[in-house]
Amino acid sequence: QWRLRSVVLTTLIVLLVTLIHKNYQAHELETNNLDSNTKRTFMKNGNNRNNRSVFATPETLEAGNISSQSPTLIPPAPSPSPSLPVISFRETIPFPTEPPKKRPAKTISFYALGDIPYKEKECEKLQDQLIAINNTWQNELDKNYTHDDDAAPPAFIVHLGDIMKHKVANCTETYYARVQEILLTHAPLPVLMLPGDNDWFDCNDRDVGLDVWRTYFDGFEDRWEPKRRRREDEHDRRWRVSRQEERRENFAFLYSNVLFVGINLVNGMNAYDELSVFVMKQNWEWTKANLGLYGSEVEAMVILSHSMRRSSLDDYFKPLFELIEQSYSDLPIMYLHGDGHTFGIQNVTDNFIDVEVDRGGKGPPIKVTIPNDNVGAFSKFQIDRRMKNG
Repeated sequence: QWRLRSVVLTTLIVLLVTLIHKNYQAHELETNNLDSNTKRTFMKNGNNRNNRSVFATPETLEAGNISSQSPTLIPPAPSPSPSLPVISFRETIPFPTEPPKKRPAKTISFYALGDIPYKEKECEKLQDQLIAINNTWQNELDKNYTHDDDAAPPAFIVHLGDIMKHKVANCTETYYARVQEILLTHAPLPVLMLPGDNDWFDCNDRDVGLDVWRTYFDGFEDRWEPKRRRREDEHDRRWRVSRQEERRENFAFLYSNVLFVGINLVNGMNAYDELSVFVMKQNWEWTKANLGLYGSEVEAMVILSHSMRRSSLDDYFKPLFELIEQSYSDLPIMYLHGDGHTFGIQNVTDNFIDVEVDRGGKGPPIKVTIPNDNVGAFSKFQIDRRMKNG
């Protein structure tokens, strides 16, 4: 009888252990399936979010607060060409605390245009002009520059503002999106953008106009990957763009010992408008800070903006010329802008020239070349208007 009881007890223990083991396996399988489904859902949502990131702002990216629906009036992001890869959003480089190590200067060049497109047919003209830039740029690459050459191929394109006529477009968001799509699709080089008066200042609501402009063009140059030639070249493209924290459309960078400063200065600003005075003060502080930072490292300077020089903008230009006279009288400086719609070059002082580009609908972009020799301002900046007009 004792042996019988032992056999029964042993059998019960075996059955109990077997049941526990089966329950554990079933639970583990259910957990794995749940994890797998969760992972697939996360991957799906993550991919959708990345597809919308072309229109996301830094704030929404940081917070992860991106709507599952496309923004109103924004068309789908254009499919990038294989030759124009789009890189993911990265945090804007902050204002540097010290200048980079000085390198031997090279002859550099870039393209500039502005005041286009003002109407629908000028969208096609802008495309043709970008294609023409691509053709001339490809010809430059055929020269097979190397690390040891004294020159580098054109590095970027700058749009000096006014991507619409506000009375026609009424600062509608679709116009900003349309220009963004054209530039991403057809520009062979990084495009640095500056706002014009039609892009925000003349809008019915200036704050909304500038916010929309920033949504599409803040840090726009980072949408292009560095162009790689046959040999790696430190001058090829990481002119590291920094942006003013409180006015992000203002930028600056040093490229081959040439200081580039972009500012939001537009027609219509004046000393009697509180916002105008505030923005001009920020522009001046940004310009002065970068001159002070790079100092003796700079062999030439290019100031980029939309507006032509006028007395209503003295809150910016008066202290600028005072500083130049006091500390930078030997520094070749070019002020490059749009706004006036007619090409012109003016030798303002011995070291300061004013260059105005044509309205894009009437004339082609220009190519600016800055030689690496030590010459005066009027010879330091070479302007080519002979590019084929699309």
